[in-house]
Amino acid sequence: MSIYEERIFTMLTSSEEKFKSAYEIADHLNMVKRKLIVAFWKNVEVELKNLVEINKEEFKVVLDSDIFYNNSGCSLFLENDGIAGFIYEHLSGEQCMGLWFESPKFDMQKIDSYKNEYKNEIPNLCNHPWWLSFKNINENFNNFDSLLMILPDKSMEYAKIKAQNLFDFAVTNKEHLKYVIYNCLK
Repeated sequence: MSIYEERIFTMLTSSEEKFKSAYEIADHLNMVKRKLIVAFWKNVEVELKNLVEINKEEFKVVLDSDIFYNNSGCSLFLENDGIAGFIYEHLSGEQCMGLWFESPKFDMQKIDSYKNEYKNEIPNLCNHPWWLSFKNINENFNNFDSLLMILPDKSMEYAKIKAQNLFDFAVTNKEHLKYVIYNCLK
């Protein structure tokens, strides 16, 4: 054990009361973390809806019901079918964002031709078959520092920033999404 760990051990086991308190906190920490994450993404959803309404954009905002599902997302779609859109993905883990499409429903040759033709105009161009644009945003809500950003006193401010980032990306790249939807579906 390190010196730091030895001090923690000594402090937490110095009395039954301290050990009980530490045990209760540890026992409930995952629930607290989950509640922080859910509340944060619901705030992002509200902020995205506000941005769409204020700016009179045609996007539909969709927040997956299970934020802890591996491929959970918070998305901006042009169509109600949800087969292509701008997304934050892996909401409770290592997050990424980009322009996503449900690959089996699209003609990949047309998408590859489009990628090649517009490679200098598509930010974070991606060769993965499910993404036109992809960016790992280096944020993970399993990480202590990321969780600090969504504590109740900071959550709303940070939700506004996250919503604005996705919204700006979507507005800037809407024509790419329209092309994929209207020209590349099988």
